[in-house]
Amino acid sequence: MLISVIAYDKSPIFLEGLRNIISQFPDFQLLQTFTDFDDLIDFLSKNNANIIITDIEIKRSGPDAIKFLHNKFPHIKILILTNRIKEVEIFSSLKAGATAFIDKKTTDAKQLHQALKATSESEEFFSEPVANLIIQNYVKNIRQGEEISEKKPRNLTRREIQILKLISEGLTNKQIADGLFISVRTVETHKNNIMQKLGLKNTAELIKFAIRHGYVKL
Repeated sequence: MLISVIAYDKSPIFLEGLRNIISQFPDFQLLQTFTDFDDLIDFLSKNNANIIITDIEIKRSGPDAIKFLHNKFPHIKILILTNRIKEVEIFSSLKAGATAFIDKKTTDAKQLHQALKATSESEEFFSEPVANLIIQNYVKNIRQGEEISEKKPRNLTRREIQILKLISEGLTNKQIADGLFISVRTVETHKNNIMQKLGLKNTAELIKFAIRHGYVKL
């Protein structure tokens, strides 16, 4: 079954390009595009969709609009596609309910498909510039407060540690599964076990944990 997508952006020509790209994806369909936020809300109130692709340049404050969308339509995943790659907007948007955050300037069709796939599976996805900012911000905060610990927790299995490292390097569940010759479901099970053992809520917290405990070399 096709995964349904809608898109919001101020630029009609950008939306046309997005439609052409998504039409090439066999597992996704772009239902409708919008340049007006109120039209977007009206459509969602009457129709169902799986994913919203949206810029954060919305008529109201970007994170406030993301929070509004998330609260009003909690069953729909939100993928941010924007030129505004700034720490405050990344963290505010993720806190407001966005699942993925990618950069217009560096994202190609392949990465957009990866982001949509991850988003459809409720898996966080960050393009490289965004992931780098998240890591840099966290490292800066650590170095201002405390040193990065090399002490490893003892309750993770060897396989869980391996998967923790690969997730922290930015690989998707599918890429990890292919590299380790296991199923995506097995990767998801390991990831859930890691989260549960470590008391983590999402991939961003997992990456922070990996940095703090020396699983990621900086």
